Amino acid sequence: MKSQISVLKNSLSGDLLDGKFDNGRYSTDASIYQIMPEAVILPKNIEDIKKTIQFSQEHNIPILPRGGGKSQNGQTVNRAIVLDNSKYLNKIIEVDAINQKYSLSKQKPKFKGLLTTGNVGDQKVYAIKPLTFMNNSGICIRELIEYFKIDAEDVIVFHDDLDVEFGKIKAKIGGSDAGHNGIASIDKFIGKDYSRVRIGIGKPKDKMEISDFVLQNFDEDEMLGLEKITNNITGSISILIDKKLDLFSSTVNNK
Repeated sequence: MKSQISVLKNSLSGDLLDGKFDNGRYSTDASIYQIMPEAVILPKNIEDIKKTIQFSQEHNIPILPRGGGKSQNGQTVNRAIVLDNSKYLNKIIEVDAINQKYSLSKQKPKFKGLLTTGNVGDQKVYAIKPLTFMNNSGICIRELIEYFKIDAEDVIVFHDDLDVEFGKIKAKIGGSDAGHNGIASIDKFIGKDYSRVRIGIGKPKDKMEISDFVLQNFDEDEMLGLEKITNNITGSISILIDKKLDLFSSTVNNK
């Protein structure tokens, strides 16, 4: 197995730790369990994860994704290949700018999502982030609007869009899902008569796979652009709530 692990190691962009000392550090967590892993991989990109999964399938070795290693139940140790994403793949961004700007309530699990409520001006709002797989987003939205008796036309959905230039937005009511599985799910469960804010991420270059493109980290320039568009959106939310979608789009894009 050592020679096969070495082959995998040479194919990765990230780090593969297979020494006794390194593996020993991953053999325990905050519990009483102590099990030495087969190897520890610190993946640097999605391709590293794909190669590790393929290797584990070919050699019938379990994969153990690991976070901070603070489990009290022995959940982060096993005789497996440990995937530790904390070194490189640790830039997952959770944008809660609207919640913060308008001091909405603390998020709590409800309707298969994270729900928060409050007011934007004199308007009562409910904001929710689905916790389902993206292609089941509609389940969360339908449960929310049925419980609070909200009309679909009063729903606003923010989503990424490959067909819109990075850092720009387009807002509209209805339309096709354009191949976006999350939007297709929402259409299925509540219909199409809701507002959509399409946040541009642009298209991949150099024939990169779409799945790799949407999961990769933002670079420094993109982070600056993301901060700008986020501030522009949060500063214009009242226009959006009033359903002045063309004005909202032009205001956000031209700030």
